[in-house]
Amino acid sequence: MKSLMFGELQFIKELPAADSIADINITGTPGCKIINPEDFRNWFSTASAILPANTDDWHYSPFCSGSFSCNNEKYTFSLFLGGRGLLILPNGEKGLFSFQLKITE
Repeated sequence: MKSLMFGELQFIKELPAADSIADINITGTPGCKIINPEDFRNWFSTASAILPANTDDWHYSPFCSGSFSCNNEKYTFSLFLGGRGLLILPNGEKGLFSFQLKITE
């Protein structure tokens, strides 16, 4: 599916396993708290791929982005309020996922 916001989107059949994620780098958007790598790993452990829907109708704001490695390959992500995310695979394909927002203290 082609999205005005993200470009061409694919369904990601298998997300990387959260326990195999390493080298997590996170950047917050202005005015938003930057999450820590542990929070990201916890959130990603709840992630599930979602079908490319009409993201041009999303009313979610991005609150952080970053990258991580898994099996010696680099992935890039953006997280949105409302528990949605964009994942860019090492081959450049883009897909969407949902996750549960929870903060560790």
